[in-house]
Amino acid sequence: MDNAVPFLIYSEKYHAWYRPDAAGYANDIAQAGVFAGRGVENHERKVYLDEAYADLLRRRAELHDALARTYFVEAKLLGLLELPRARPVADVSAMRIEELELSIRSANCLRPHAETVGDLVAMTAADLRRIPHLGVRSLREVREVLAVMKLRLRGDE
Repeated sequence: MDNAVPFLIYSEKYHAWYRPDAAGYANDIAQAGVFAGRGVENHERKVYLDEAYADLLRRRAELHDALARTYFVEAKLLGLLELPRARPVADVSAMRIEELELSIRSANCLRPHAETVGDLVAMTAADLRRIPHLGVRSLREVREVLAVMKLRLRGDE
């Protein structure tokens, strides 16, 4: 028995590896038992360690190839997708007020008085305060949204 070559047992019936100490079957080869001098049943086959290792390397290479193909496809798709680009400064002034992330109240108050961001930045805080129903909170909100865009109202420092 000491001269017997160690092997793993794979069950064709259960498509799994035989565990050590007759503890059933496992799908993971790492949980397979190593046997020597044991007979196998009809639905089982001996897999010698060098064969199991070669199979493991082959599967690892197949997995690596599959992952490489997946990453290649992802990269190709990302290259084909049109990613949003930052607007040039000239375009920002042409941006409509509705495109700003303002509350509904602020946007509704501004709509009759300014159509674009360019119109808005040409106004002063005093001009905005004269707009009916546009209060201190709305003015603060407008300033915050403009600040995010690195803009400010005329007369603001």
